[in-house]
Amino acid sequence: MCPGDDKRIVDVERAILRALCADSLPASIRDNANDRLRGYKWHDEEHWVVHQALQRLHGRHRISVREELPASATKLAFPDVNWPNYFGGEEVNKDGIEKLFSELKSLAKQT
Repeated sequence: MCPGDDKRIVDVERAILRALCADSLPASIRDNANDRLRGYKWHDEEHWVVHQALQRLHGRHRISVREELPASATKLAFPDVNWPNYFGGEEVNKDGIEKLFSELKSLAKQT
């Protein structure tokens, strides 16, 4: 894998996590994506923390991911996540997440 590919896989990981952090994403899509990411070896430690925090919220009725994720990450002993990286930006629908997963799978095979 060339250095550009490594940066791209980190960017795709972040894009997936941003989509999962969007309150507008239907819970069924979020839960399915979280399930697909179980056991995935994250290329950025902060991404692992964000995913673990999302897993802690998995299946629970929630007021707002934006409100609950920082507390969940703090309980994991990671209070210093750069949350603006994960909240805001463009909304991603089911097709967009599928495209990101396809790219992530392709890039991960190269590592």
